[in-house]
Amino acid sequence: IELADELSKRLGAKGLVRADLIDRSWSNFYVNRVDMGTGTVTSPEVPGVELDRAFIVNSDAGLEKTYKAFMLQGQYRFTDWLSAGGNYTLSKAYGNVAQENFGSGPILETTLQYPEYVQASWNKPKGDLSQDQRHRARLYAVVDVLNTKHNKLTASVMHSLISGQPYG
Repeated sequence: IELADELSKRLGAKGLVRADLIDRSWSNFYVNRVDMGTGTVTSPEVPGVELDRAFIVNSDAGLEKTYKAFMLQGQYRFTDWLSAGGNYTLSKAYGNVAQENFGSGPILETTLQYPEYVQASWNKPKGDLSQDQRHRARLYAVVDVLNTKHNKLTASVMHSLISGQPYG
């Protein structure tokens, strides 16, 4: 479920300011289910070895993931050869399941993996998610150093300001 609202304002013919509100919540997570009732299977690679059978199911089983953000961006062209802009995001990612990582993208949740040995209160506590990054800003300027009929050379500079991410 995603809700987004947008507000934008032109600054004459040279600029633009835009603000966005984002409210997302997730459900029906991919969960790896393995328990005493799923049974066993024989390994196809190593004959005679019994492995626990797992099922991939959709479940909300005590899982929560939300993302709320305020995004502000703007740009302005001061002259024919100079423009500047930037963006800022204030956000919060909260819950007890990330469901993705930087290296592989989506990953299976393990909430229903051997539930007889774990409790959600200590195995899946709710809090700031690993991808939560409260403040993120980028400022940039672009200069046309050379602009002739046959050649163009543009230089730019960008500065990023990024807050840390939670750990633990």
